[in-house]
Amino acid sequence: MNAPMNGYVRGVVRSAAAKRAGEPALSREDQRVGDLADYLQGRLRAQDPITVALRDETRAWAIDGQRATLVRLGVRFDREILESSYVQDEHEIVERGLNASLFVATPDEAIIFPTDAPDYPALLLRRPDGFSTEHLRYVAM
Repeated sequence: MNAPMNGYVRGVVRSAAAKRAGEPALSREDQRVGDLADYLQGRLRAQDPITVALRDETRAWAIDGQRATLVRLGVRFDREILESSYVQDEHEIVERGLNASLFVATPDEAIIFPTDAPDYPALLLRRPDGFSTEHLRYVAM
């Protein structure tokens, strides 16, 4: 693996994302938007009791609705996997990756995985604001 990249790889990730215009999810994950969703994610990370309760209630409504729809369609699952159940695993994965020198923490505290692939040199796992990207969430699941 090459030496750690200097600074946050925002330019690298954005330029790679720009080349793949068909993948807007990647380009949207490399920056903090500063919107209500970012604010609420911060409150969840801080374990704010009101925000956690609202998240749990809203999630229960959504899951109940999904289950009702699936029953009507005759679809059964042996096991439900909730992404939010793996947040602690994300933290452990990051710590283990950093300790094994597989991941790099940038000066602004983003976490990246240098891929050494010319067309995608770095995989952003966690933004500087602490928000895990879909890549880290999928690995944790």
